[in-house]
Amino acid sequence: GGGFMDVPASAAPIVDIGLNLGHKSFQKSLPDIVARALGKGVTRMVITGTSQGASEAAVRMANDPALCIDPSTSQRILYATAGVHPHDAKHWGKGTAAALRALLEDPACVAVGECGLDFNRNFSPPDAQERVFEEQARLAVELGKPLFCHERDAHAKFLEVLDRVEGLDPARVCVHCFTGARSELEEYVRRGFFVGFTGCVCDDRRGAAPR
Repeated sequence: GGGFMDVPASAAPIVDIGLNLGHKSFQKSLPDIVARALGKGVTRMVITGTSQGASEAAVRMANDPALCIDPSTSQRILYATAGVHPHDAKHWGKGTAAALRALLEDPACVAVGECGLDFNRNFSPPDAQERVFEEQARLAVELGKPLFCHERDAHAKFLEVLDRVEGLDPARVCVHCFTGARSELEEYVRRGFFVGFTGCVCDDRRGAAPR
């Protein structure tokens, strides 16, 4: 019921690294959503931060005692990321970096992001996206955290920014929700990045290239 489609439980444990639990459509049924995921074999869930406010909410949710502990094992199941998505780069202010750094000191906050470049829609100016992305990549290196990235129609500039960040470990970079060309995917894999695919690969309009 409730518009959910039933799916079989996974035989292997699953970690969902891009959970959008902060979306308003989920707020009335959060305990049910978490319980349902646990029942299908999802053992860890990482709530995505996409702005300063969303990151603060994600960390609060990841520490909510009514949600963050698996009652059957007493183990933590919810974590969070803290970052500013390229759509929100235009809202980056003087205090944003310090606010993210404070959130990332919380043990439940396990990665910097979601951050990166989106030149498809340019909800924020490209130069602002680039500056904010680089600052967050440097923050990830400083704090020793993984970098959870978004890239759309910005492959060359995305790599250019990352190449400027000294000390970045490619094995701790995840390019989330990949929608680019095969050659771009091959370059990410060659560099040692993790690459994530989502349900958009099933979209006839946007999913042809990654399929």
